[in-house]
Amino acid sequence: MTINKKTIFGIVFSCLMITSCGGNTPTTSLPPSNDTPTVSEPTLEDKDYKFTVESIGGKLLEDVAVEVYDLNGELVSSKLTNSLGIVNTTLKEGEYSIELPNLESCYYYDEPFQIEENVYEYKLQVKSRVPNELIDLNSLYEIKDVMYNFEIEDCEENLYSLKNEIDTHELVVLNFWNTSCSYCLQEFPILNEAFIDYQDKVSLIALSNLDDNQTIKDLQDDWNYSFRLGSDPSKFDGEATVLYDAFGCIGTPTTVFIDRYGIISYIESGAILEANTFRKLFDLFLGDDYIPYTNNPNRVEETTPNVSQPSSSDIEALINSSEVVCTYSESTNENDEPRWKWPWLISEEEKAIYPGNTGVNGTSAVIETDITIPENKVLAFDYKSQTELDYDILYVIIDGTIIHEISGVMDDYETCYVYVSKETKEYHLDLLYLKDDYSFEGDDLVYIKNMRFLSEEDINSPLYIYRNCATGEVDLLGNYENYVNVVYNENDKYYHVESADGPLVMANLTYSTQWNYYSIFNLVELGYGFEYTDLLNDYFTYCNNGKNGYTPVTIELKEALTKLMQYVANSKNPEEWMEICGYFDPYGPNTPHVEDPIKGLATFSAYEAKLDEINEVTYEKVFVPRGYKFHINVETSGVYKINAISDSTNIEGSSVKKDTICWVFDENDKIINESSNFARKYRLDEQSAAEFELFQYFEKGKDYYIAPAYYDINELGTFQFTISFEAETYELLTACSPDYFTTTLDEYGNMGDIITGGINVKLNEEDGYYYELKDDGTLGSLVYLDLYYPPLIVNISLKEMIERGIFDFTASGGKNYTFLARQTLASANMDETSELYGTALVTQQVAEMLQAWMDTYSFSGVKNSWTKLCYYYQYIGE
Repeated sequence: MTINKKTIFGIVFSCLMITSCGGNTPTTSLPPSNDTPTVSEPTLEDKDYKFTVESIGGKLLEDVAVEVYDLNGELVSSKLTNSLGIVNTTLKEGEYSIELPNLESCYYYDEPFQIEENVYEYKLQVKSRVPNELIDLNSLYEIKDVMYNFEIEDCEENLYSLKNEIDTHELVVLNFWNTSCSYCLQEFPILNEAFIDYQDKVSLIALSNLDDNQTIKDLQDDWNYSFRLGSDPSKFDGEATVLYDAFGCIGTPTTVFIDRYGIISYIESGAILEANTFRKLFDLFLGDDYIPYTNNPNRVEETTPNVSQPSSSDIEALINSSEVVCTYSESTNENDEPRWKWPWLISEEEKAIYPGNTGVNGTSAVIETDITIPENKVLAFDYKSQTELDYDILYVIIDGTIIHEISGVMDDYETCYVYVSKETKEYHLDLLYLKDDYSFEGDDLVYIKNMRFLSEEDINSPLYIYRNCATGEVDLLGNYENYVNVVYNENDKYYHVESADGPLVMANLTYSTQWNYYSIFNLVELGYGFEYTDLLNDYFTYCNNGKNGYTPVTIELKEALTKLMQYVANSKNPEEWMEICGYFDPYGPNTPHVEDPIKGLATFSAYEAKLDEINEVTYEKVFVPRGYKFHINVETSGVYKINAISDSTNIEGSSVKKDTICWVFDENDKIINESSNFARKYRLDEQSAAEFELFQYFEKGKDYYIAPAYYDINELGTFQFTISFEAETYELLTACSPDYFTTTLDEYGNMGDIITGGINVKLNEEDGYYYELKDDGTLGSLVYLDLYYPPLIVNISLKEMIERGIFDFTASGGKNYTFLARQTLASANMDETSELYGTALVTQQVAEMLQAWMDTYSFSGVKNSWTKLCYYYQYIGE
């Protein structure tokens, strides 16, 4: 699933801005910018007309000729629409007809048109259809575009035509997948379950962007899904896939919905793992009342709320217990757009309140109250959630701080322990339900009831209450009355509250705080970071990638914040840095303190790696840069093998392996090694990339960091790896020139010559063979030509090429190397027990032959490009 994080952050930030912390205002503020332009709506003069050309799918059409004719058929105006689909023209008042002569073949306009008296703005809505013309493979098709026709064969060799499917169905769905995508295979049975009930009205074909039709047919024979499966056809030409790229797909699974008018109406990037979600999406596009754009699940609603919030007294009588005294109101933020100010409503059946924006995408509903919580009492309510997990969220906010996030599908009510007050005090409570811009699961509802006070002993599950490090009144100098006592812990290198074992002090760097309406991130963006910019940017990344949006405070972060506050606010208060910090108070039976939320994201927070034992890491969210770090400091210098243990997920009896990758960093956090499949042993053993094997020399007493991750950034889950001593030194038979060609750059950054990359090579005049040329000018390993296994750049072996006779280049003005090629093949190492089986040494003549092959079938004239067909022993050691 995807989500518009800007929307969430914007709405939540807006809510934070309208609340205050115990009546105190931030002690430091920056003047707002005066550069914001004032935009006024243009007014049309009496005879100026405005025509907007829009497709039925809501797309504004540019460069459409709008021709206006009078009653005599005379052309009186002809103009092209601008990028907003608008034409402005001056006409004498009267009766006219309009034509749009240059519409694309996917559009047509057949609506009667008549100028109305005193009406000067008109929307010309054109209809759409899938034309006979085939898609332009060089174009990118997006939501609101009309899809041109395409024809493919499914894995059963049945013809599939988009135009035919649109003519016979109300909805066409394309699902892009491949067999190496575990989420795709998890999604298939769920998609099939939903599709069975809709197959008369919905046409569905699943297209693999990596697999051939035989592989797909075998899978279909095993699973017998109700929808069609096929292969995206152009990949057999060795080029980018046609439809996958045409929709701008960046990963699998991706599901595209094309409505009855041929309009691309919805694109879901990511797996949908609930059949009911597919059913609701299908329902949006089916039925006689379907209207494009209006029913589009991507549409952000622009209308004001169409319901009103009941009176506070009615809400109080329904949900408040006798000891809770408060009144409820709608959003009081006058700056919010109407769509962010939906009210809450009463459900008599549930005896609860619920958000009024249920089912309305891109909106939020807010209910507010000021409530006094007695000392050592717990404010609580009961709730039942029926929302899309982690996407449609109820935020429970106390004094501008998000305390709880509620989402997901629940069978029954649970208790939310909202807040534990250490003193009798009035708090501002917001219940903000944010409905995202995309699809939904469940019933898209959250019910709230039974607002009450409890004792701390009533808390029966782990609860963490966020508290500010600075509390009390603010004096004339802007200093708070109280600051918590902080203690530095030498073991974890963080500050804690009250004792070295107390709660972690957490810095809020990316949102407004008690100290300033501007976040620390905003201040650095405005240029206030001076020499701490790079350091703070690192910590911003930790906040964003961490588990709760905060970062623990280190000595270096405390110093940077203190200096920043001195610079921005001329602060003389050494404790002022705590005004952007807080901590989590634990409640409930045996509840531990909150763990380090950025564990593994930095070298100072790295996990400790274990030798000769299983190390485990779990990815619960997507983040960049990738890789949780493990620290290692060995007692014996030498080469160590880092080896992933492939995890397998059984999907209906099939084993699915997730590819993994690993990086090694030095003590300065610089990458010094990366796992790859460039070693020849991986090609011989056909070892899965899910089981990466990386050899690295570790020097005794030095700090190193290992960062394993899934190769696909979107993959989540747990996998394991081991670290073991291999030898004092190691030689790995690996590709001479791995990866892609690259280029030189001149002083102006312009590309120069194409270069092969990889090692340098040199002919040894003494024995007539090529060797690795080391940086110090000495010779290293011999160079070996791989004859029996496909090299990295082609999918057939040189042995097969030689047998086909393709080393005769006379037709293109070159030499015939067939005899030399056969001689080289005859000289290959035939010891099946040897790692060098199927290889031959490279002489000057052999290098010339290989270079001729590369010049013919790859980039021409690239020096030593023949090394892309060869291997050498990479020395790993001191």
